[in-house]
Amino acid sequence: MQRIDRTGQRIGKLVALHIDLHTPRNWVCRCDCGTIKSLCFGNGSAKSCGCLHSPVDEIYHKELRERIIRNSEKKESGCWEWIKGKDRAGYGQCTYRQDPVRAHAVSWRCFRGAVPKGLCVCHLCDNRCCVNPDHLFLGTPKENTQDMIKKNRKPKGIQIHNAKRSEDDIREIKRLYESGEKTQREIAKLYGMGFSKVNAIIRGRAWTHVQ
Repeated sequence: MQRIDRTGQRIGKLVALHIDLHTPRNWVCRCDCGTIKSLCFGNGSAKSCGCLHSPVDEIYHKELRERIIRNSEKKESGCWEWIKGKDRAGYGQCTYRQDPVRAHAVSWRCFRGAVPKGLCVCHLCDNRCCVNPDHLFLGTPKENTQDMIKKNRKPKGIQIHNAKRSEDDIREIKRLYESGEKTQREIAKLYGMGFSKVNAIIRGRAWTHVQ
């Protein structure tokens, strides 16, 4: 019997992309939350990847939405700035099912839905304590890092809270090598660093902003 072509068809939050070659009775579907999943599509049972909340989950997320609004301060920029606890990086901190989670990630979950595997919640506004769901988007960790670099927000050198070397140390390491006073292995021993880290500094793959 010829199968119905459901490519592009929508049921609930799901859109059919193509037949699952490994499980022909299933269709690979994209959910509105961003998840791509193989499902038995078209029999009226599946309406989401599973992110549609049960009544219990919906009650919990409603309470979270109220807590996020109550614990944030709305700014003229449109940001909802988290006024409760923050982590060392400046992100709002709260709990989700008793686990510590950054507040903007919780905001996405209760206002927008699940965060697909391999993605993270990023800020459009570049305000780390903002929890406004309209200021958030999903991206890969690599895309998030590229966005930080593009906007000059990525911490450099001693701006990183656990950096063990100063920019003066890096300049001295480069000088010692370029002048021929020390080999890379001697520099590594002198500063208590691994050879690969010294090599990365000298080759310009680390501390790239220090000339």
